[in-house]
Amino acid sequence: MIHQQDMGSCKKCMGKGSIFDKNCRNCNGLGLITTNEVLKVKIPANCAYANLTINNMGNQENLSVAAGDLNVAIIPKSTKCTFKGYVAYYELLVDPIRALLGGTMKAKGLKDDETLMIELPKLSAPNTLIVIKQKGLCDQSGRRHDAHINVVYKMPKGLSKSQEDILKQYLEADNHKTEESEQP
Repeated sequence: MIHQQDMGSCKKCMGKGSIFDKNCRNCNGLGLITTNEVLKVKIPANCAYANLTINNMGNQENLSVAAGDLNVAIIPKSTKCTFKGYVAYYELLVDPIRALLGGTMKAKGLKDDETLMIELPKLSAPNTLIVIKQKGLCDQSGRRHDAHINVVYKMPKGLSKSQEDILKQYLEADNHKTEESEQP
């Protein structure tokens, strides 16, 4: 059930704002009233997450114009992504070393039992965009749209002595190449 509040034309004054020479008491002369309605919405099968449009149930400016459409997004509170239309946008927190090496990473999908297998390319820079087909929201026809994954670096909270040594060795081995390439 959906509890909806919308703006519609006042039925008493027919959206004119007045009855003869006096302001309508029902809408205070505005010609519009706010109403609350409870709607029953049919959700497509196998789509726990959806973006639906309910025709003629949105706001109505006056009686001479049809009511607009009501857009309903069905998204659980536990979802850790945002949506633009039917596309789901995730942030993938990645250790910078993992971003350099690449590999397969797992993330929770929209459905409770769904795991996204994300192929992280080698040398992934921050804000690298990865598209996973058919892992976004379902539209009214039941077609599932894409998910977009944005790579975000998450720095480690600390390094062990052996990790520091390995990184220092990397810098020393790469230092000569970096100095050569920076010279004019």
